[in-house]
Amino acid sequence: MSILVKINSINRNDHIDWRSLNVVQNLTSQVDKCNFNIKSVNKPYTPSVGDQVEVLDGSITIFGGEIIRVNKDNLSVPSGVIYSVECVDYEFSLQNILISESYENMTIEDIIADIFDNYVPSFTYNNVNCTFEIKKIVFNNVSVITALKRLSEIVKYEYYISPVKDLNFFQKFTNSAPFNLTDDDSFSIKGSLDIKFDGSQISNVVKVRGGEYDGALFEEVLTAGAGQSSFKTKNKMSNLQVWIDTGGGYVEQVVGVEFLNTFDEGFDVLQNYQDQSFNFENGLNAGDLVKYSGNPKVRVLIESEDNASIAEYGRREKIIQDTSIEDNKTARQRAFAELGAYKQEMIEAKFKTYTAGLRSGQLIKITNTKFGLDTNFIIKKVAFKTFTNNSYIYEAYLTTARIYELVEILMKLIEPDPLQSDDAEVAEKLKSNIQTLTISEVIARITSENDSVTIEITENIQKDPLGADTMPEWVLAPYFPSSITDTKREGLLDISLELY
Repeated sequence: MSILVKINSINRNDHIDWRSLNVVQNLTSQVDKCNFNIKSVNKPYTPSVGDQVEVLDGSITIFGGEIIRVNKDNLSVPSGVIYSVECVDYEFSLQNILISESYENMTIEDIIADIFDNYVPSFTYNNVNCTFEIKKIVFNNVSVITALKRLSEIVKYEYYISPVKDLNFFQKFTNSAPFNLTDDDSFSIKGSLDIKFDGSQISNVVKVRGGEYDGALFEEVLTAGAGQSSFKTKNKMSNLQVWIDTGGGYVEQVVGVEFLNTFDEGFDVLQNYQDQSFNFENGLNAGDLVKYSGNPKVRVLIESEDNASIAEYGRREKIIQDTSIEDNKTARQRAFAELGAYKQEMIEAKFKTYTAGLRSGQLIKITNTKFGLDTNFIIKKVAFKTFTNNSYIYEAYLTTARIYELVEILMKLIEPDPLQSDDAEVAEKLKSNIQTLTISEVIARITSENDSVTIEITENIQKDPLGADTMPEWVLAPYFPSSITDTKREGLLDISLELY
């Protein structure tokens, strides 16, 4: 068969650099990827982000998705351009669609049908068959993919979006590969089957040391010494309550947090959580009784072991320290998963084939006398690589089911839970309304005008009374004439005044 690459439903084989085309299918619900280069030389063509891409092996669609990244290289080809194109499958688009719905007394397949019909009508759900009825489930502004994850976890199902935009929702380990591998199989390329047995990771005693959780309610009575104001608790204590009995019975105290609250704010006792203590403002009298209660913080520590593995390989212990685990139930789940995965030697396999139809998450059985193997494997990844449009191979990577389950559990532990909501919560939807405003400005220029004014000025001239007939009257001190008729003037020694 030959390979066909369509972009927006148009055959683009003439533009594909076949050495660069590869497709990687990852574990079920994880996003698949496709990469290739486009040569735009003699036949100009420019790919764009968001273009729809299909890769077909004959009549089988092995990839369907959209372009998310385009890199342009105009140095490699002097007369044209090479585009490096990265694509993701259709699941990527479902991660960007948020839903807000509440369902009661509905089967999972009916819930899925309602979600897809109302939020992603371009997708189909022909391969969904799950009549498990859910009493109530609420999705508050979570993605379609998150909703599918929650639904699949309830019934321990798997799911993936096929290259033709159809949802496959199925029970784990029931989706079989189109073929199995045997001693005389004609599907794998001769000499490509590689089996790896690894006993270096065997662990048959697993201890999980996690964070802290609230233990059972604890109560203790302490007797105060003279002037004693500080008291120690058994452990770090949450939900602390304190009472004091000075002779007339216990009286509950108002408890605050040290360095956050103060006695001036009306608190009787301040708790120091890290120091495992609480303090009164003033010292108590000798013999006063102090009672406290609360939930002591207890360290998560779980141990699980497998006797058959211990008998076969000897005792091999492993400790996992993860402070994010804050309850024994999660710690037990982690310990059982680790024990199930590593109590025996690990087996991983890979092989190459020319046959299309393999899909991550499928169950495939290998029966091989040479390796003494008759085991079911899970396909964890399928890589497709071309050399020409009719020269290509598929390489499948396999793992045993127990390793596969461990990976899933670890992924769930590190993945934050989606927000839940109650019936009183309201989802507020905001939409943008963008308008274009045109503003015009009018500027009026005022012409100048002549403005003439007649100003009349009068002049008052007064004549100095001193003249040839009138002599000034000299005075010795500094002096300024009091009026126009005043004849007194300041005299100057050696000029107008003489000393006698």
